[in-house]
Amino acid sequence: MKIWQSGEQQAKHYMYDASGAITLGGTAQLLLPDHGWCGRSHFFFQNISVVNMYVDFGAARATATITSGVVTGTTITNAGFNYSKPPIVRFEGGGNGPNSSYIGLAAPGGLSPSNVATGVAVMTGTAPNLSVASITLTHPGSGYVQAPFVFLFNSDLDPYGAALPSATEAGGISVGPQGTIYYNGTVCPTDPVAVFCATTSAAFTCKFMT
Repeated sequence: MKIWQSGEQQAKHYMYDASGAITLGGTAQLLLPDHGWCGRSHFFFQNISVVNMYVDFGAARATATITSGVVTGTTITNAGFNYSKPPIVRFEGGGNGPNSSYIGLAAPGGLSPSNVATGVAVMTGTAPNLSVASITLTHPGSGYVQAPFVFLFNSDLDPYGAALPSATEAGGISVGPQGTIYYNGTVCPTDPVAVFCATTSAAFTCKFMT
């Protein structure tokens, strides 16, 4: 069925296969790299095993704290894995102190102060399996109404770093036996995708389009 107001298919759109099995139970593995440079228009994942799996999208994650409108620290909530280069750190939203009537929005796209905080990711481990140990503030910024959203995303030089999925990491999607994750239509995430399962050789199906 053609989506209303969407373009007709004028070119070959191949469906690629990333199906496989868990290489080592209890260890996260990369399923798809960051496809931001070439796009991704369709994603399908199905757990075809009899045990539970966890899937996560995107990069490592962190939160920020502020004192008197200044970013004073960050906390890593998902260290990620499989990095060769540090991810980029960006502080988004957090409000604008001079506008006293605005309560602030700590989210991507939210209003930020003119003096935005900056930082760099500090890595631990050995490439190509680095993870984020901490974030060094290179500038604390000022004028924040509330702690900004900390956005970490892959360097253009490293499409393979990913958020760490596990049974205990917040943010992962639990996929039970025969369960699916499906993105299709006008929007599909291009983030790196990783999978975790406690059982070696548990099988999954993964299809995608670029």
